[in-house]
Amino acid sequence: MTTTTYPLVAVPGLFGSKLYYFATPVKGPFDVWPTDDPSVAEYLACDSSGAPLYSEVKVTGIDGYDKMFLWLKEKGYSEDDGNLVKAPYDWRLDLETVVGSDTSDDLISGQPPLAKTISDAAGSSKVDILCHSMGCLATMTYLKNYGFDKIHRIIFLAPPLLGTVESYYRLVCGAGPSAAKNIGNEEWAELFSNMQGVYQIGPGQELTSLLGGSFVEVIYNWGSTTVDAKLDFQGAYNLSDDSAVKYIKSMNLDLLQAAGSWRESVDTWLDGSGNQIDDFGYLLYGVIDDSTISGIAPYYYTESSSVLPDSTGIYRATGDQNVLTAGLADLAALGHYQFDDCDHMEMANCKLTIDTAVSILQGNPPSQTTFTCDDDACGKID
Repeated sequence: MTTTTYPLVAVPGLFGSKLYYFATPVKGPFDVWPTDDPSVAEYLACDSSGAPLYSEVKVTGIDGYDKMFLWLKEKGYSEDDGNLVKAPYDWRLDLETVVGSDTSDDLISGQPPLAKTISDAAGSSKVDILCHSMGCLATMTYLKNYGFDKIHRIIFLAPPLLGTVESYYRLVCGAGPSAAKNIGNEEWAELFSNMQGVYQIGPGQELTSLLGGSFVEVIYNWGSTTVDAKLDFQGAYNLSDDSAVKYIKSMNLDLLQAAGSWRESVDTWLDGSGNQIDDFGYLLYGVIDDSTISGIAPYYYTESSSVLPDSTGIYRATGDQNVLTAGLADLAALGHYQFDDCDHMEMANCKLTIDTAVSILQGNPPSQTTFTCDDDACGKID
């Protein structure tokens, strides 16, 4: 068993926190997320400002990370031992709201702000952070606002640090998570349209400009050669395919623009002289095959330039050389660990990735930087 030094704060990704409708005199309590029940989906809805429509819906825990916590327990991290702090959050909300104040006792959808969770866990010392997917963006928002005073090390698992086109595939096409197949695309598109968090996980200008188009052009270049749709960063749209119009028009352009401003603030912070992320952070990402890097699929491959963007913001060029997108050179100095045959959720639940993460946190980063995940190496359990 590993001897732990700093408390570990675990921050899950999109859809990774449970939502529960608490009892009122009219309705009894029930699960809102995860669910595959169309009659329950309406309780996920937010208004046009991005605020939840139902204040009775609260975050009650983390979902989908059981294996990760099992492997962490084997390494000596557990809530019972007081050295593991789970940090679920309302993934529908603006990440600035999720991070909140480090001194506030006000709850956000039933949970303390992430900044308060980190501050309380650190006390007079520091914490380690293990974050996955959208949780990496919440962590980046925390760092932007509060710096590194309370941070020892950070592990970014499959982090969409430059955003991912999947977010806009969800917004445009109503692509819900695989766990909710009974909820239709049109209903998901309507729900996603007012979720600020879903916009924030989308690609920023740094990514889309390198892919040669706007958000929706990138999506449709991946998904179809017959659709000619355009939505620029400022929210002006010009559609030529009627079948896409209702989904495009369901997007909340105010939230889209707000997400753009937030993304710009993160990128500006990354470029700033005061950013110390390369002293604290490590990127762990998976490669499925020669054309897909794990983070959040779908991905976009530009054969003309022979570079493959993954959701970390790393561009993996031919010759297996990592290069970074323009304006984000600070990320180049982070430690990088690649896991072949490891998909997005496996990156969080694979024994091999978690063992590697713990070794890094304990000050023993492996000299090997590329791993191959299989059932034996990962220690996967059904």
